[in-house]
Amino acid sequence: MTTAMPRLRGVRLSSPLSYILRRPASTSPLRLAVPFPATRSLTTTSSSSPARKPAQWPRHFRSILYAIIFGLFGYHSIDRIVDQFAGPVYQPDTPEDQEAQRQIREQFDKLNIVKELRENPEFVEWEAYGNFSPEEKRKRLTTGGLRGSRALSSQRVFWNEKDKTAISVLFLGNGIDGWPGVVHGGALAILLDEGMGRVALRCVPARTGLTANLNIDYRKPVLSGQFCTVTAKYVPEKSNDRKAAIKGEIRDSMGRLCTEASALFVVPRTLTLRKLGDGF
Repeated sequence: MTTAMPRLRGVRLSSPLSYILRRPASTSPLRLAVPFPATRSLTTTSSSSPARKPAQWPRHFRSILYAIIFGLFGYHSIDRIVDQFAGPVYQPDTPEDQEAQRQIREQFDKLNIVKELRENPEFVEWEAYGNFSPEEKRKRLTTGGLRGSRALSSQRVFWNEKDKTAISVLFLGNGIDGWPGVVHGGALAILLDEGMGRVALRCVPARTGLTANLNIDYRKPVLSGQFCTVTAKYVPEKSNDRKAAIKGEIRDSMGRLCTEASALFVVPRTLTLRKLGDGF
C-alpha cells in the first residue's frame, strides 16, 4: 500500500460572495392609455382604503438569511478545497502515519544539510529525546501530542561541543497550521524554546533550568509540508553558572531566515529539577 505524502498546504482561496435583492413589485394602480382627444377631469376621488402591500420579510432579515446560506456554502467548499490540496492529516501510530513517516525519513537522509552535518566531524548526531522512554515521550508535548507526520516528525539533533551550537532538522506536518499552509507561530515558538533550552542546559553546571524569557521576531512565514532547521547558539558573554543566554533561528528548506529569537534560561534556587543528561 502506498501512502500519499503530506503535501504543501499553500492554497490561496478567493471566493467573494455576492447576491442581489429584488425590489418589491410596484403596487400603484396601472394607468390606461386613453385615445386622443381625452377629457381631463378636474376633480379627484380618494380611495376609501389604501392598497395593501404583499407580505414581505424585512430587508435586514433577508440579508442575514442570505449571508448564512452563502457563508455555510462557502465554508464547506473552501474546507474541501484545502483538504484536497493540503493532503491528508494522519493520526499518530496508524498504518498510514507510519508509512508517511517512513517516506519522510527517506527524504531526510537525502537533504544536503544533513549530509554536510554528518560529514563534519565536529558535530555529533542523535534523535531528539532519544534518552527518554516511550512512556516518558508520550507525556511530553513535542514527542507526545505533536508526534507523527501531521506535526513534528523525524527530528534529529546535531551538536557541536566546541561552538556550543545545536542544529535540529525536522519535518513540519500540515496538522500544525495557523493559516492554511502556514505553520502556526506558537508551534515555531515551541521549537525555539526547546531547541534553545537544549543548548542552555548543556552549558550550565547544574544541567537543568527553566525559561526566564523568550523573545521572537517572525521574519517570514514558514510553510508546512517541508523540512526546517532550528539553530541555537550559546552566548558566553551574557551567561554565568546560573543563567545561560541563547540565540536562535529557524530557516526553511530553502535556507531562508524565517524566525529569530533570543532567550535567557536560569537555574532555579528553590526548585529541584531532573537532570536531562545527554541525548535529549
